[in-house]
Amino acid sequence: MADTPEDQTVIVVGAGFSAALTGGNNPMIGNGPLPTLQRLGKELSQFAHHSIKRWDAEGQFSDKTIGHGLTLLQQTFEADSNPDTNFEQFISMLASQKSFLEQFPSANRPDLPQNDPYVLDFIIFLLCQFFERLLGVAQSKLVEKFSTDEFLYAVNSEPRLKEFTRCLYELMTTQDNDKRILSVNFVSLNYDGILEAVTEKVNDFVHYERTYYRYRSHVIPLSNPYRGIYQHMDGMSTQMFCPRILKPHGSIHFYKLRGNIKSIVGGSGFAGFIPTFRYSPNPIGPLKEPRDSSLHFEATPFIIPPVLNKETYMGSDYFTEMLFHVHRAITKARNIVAIGFSLPPSDLHLWAALQSIDWTDKRVFICDIEKEDGDAFKNWRRVARGAKVELLPFEGLPCDTEANIKNFFDDLKKRIH
Repeated sequence: MADTPEDQTVIVVGAGFSAALTGGNNPMIGNGPLPTLQRLGKELSQFAHHSIKRWDAEGQFSDKTIGHGLTLLQQTFEADSNPDTNFEQFISMLASQKSFLEQFPSANRPDLPQNDPYVLDFIIFLLCQFFERLLGVAQSKLVEKFSTDEFLYAVNSEPRLKEFTRCLYELMTTQDNDKRILSVNFVSLNYDGILEAVTEKVNDFVHYERTYYRYRSHVIPLSNPYRGIYQHMDGMSTQMFCPRILKPHGSIHFYKLRGNIKSIVGGSGFAGFIPTFRYSPNPIGPLKEPRDSSLHFEATPFIIPPVLNKETYMGSDYFTEMLFHVHRAITKARNIVAIGFSLPPSDLHLWAALQSIDWTDKRVFICDIEKEDGDAFKNWRRVARGAKVELLPFEGLPCDTEANIKNFFDDLKKRIH
């Protein structure tokens, strides 16, 4: 795929994007609304205590680490003594403690839950399972798909999803004589793969030509997680409709390959499940078991948790490469659209990268439920100095009716094309 035009648009999506598609009285996708950072800790604790017995046989973590993780969650989020602690602060503390404790011999550490070197990985594992429970099709609907390389998101309203997909396709392409040219790329700060699933479904709903490839869409190629197969280009040299979806924080669908497989397969060392949709009139059901990761990939998905200080992660090849591509994409773009992303304190690394960009003559459009008083509008104005920053005339991303979905994308399309 050739580079997109210099007047391209970059759409940056955050938690508000996924919340719009999964929340409200009549959610378009998923089994329940994704919680805010303020509520995430308590809901994760309740989920863990209800579910963990189903995973004892998986051998992902020792009984001791499981007990430590459950204790920390309960003490932090279900005790009256910590009413103001949010998940961002909690996970940041665990990450800092892990880094600190690595400097000391294990024999000198008191036997406390927070001193367990594996408890952070266990909490991240729980977090990813929690997201899958809220978004995925229930296990009873997955029998024939369970060991394939797809992750199926539950769809509650297929007509609205089709309209959303059609509108997004029309937005991310422009007509050039007799062919359509890609004019939009994405930056997703979300762990879920809802955006990827929408672009993947363009193949079924709109264009009948695939627009999502795990081997290409994320810049870093991902192999098949079960077969351990790395496909370099997969016959895509003529593919024109493959937008980049940059995910600097990783994804619940990304996994690191185990060392011996990585050395054999080559490539990036990452595997990826394909996010897609399955219509399910009654998606809520038994919890899915964790995937069998024993053959090719590690147990815990590859995500960079919402820690306040990401210095520990900034040295990784993945994070450094993604931040470079985010900076490059926004530097080249004329329009930046932020949907449900407020540049929170845990993303100061992104602040620093964006502040090094010349924003002169760029336009920034903010889609946020809180309007002028919200953090999104204020933070983007601070970062994008020299750009014209304006709020879209909508209260967040409307997904309640097909007409409102169309109105939103029609309005946005007029502004960026």
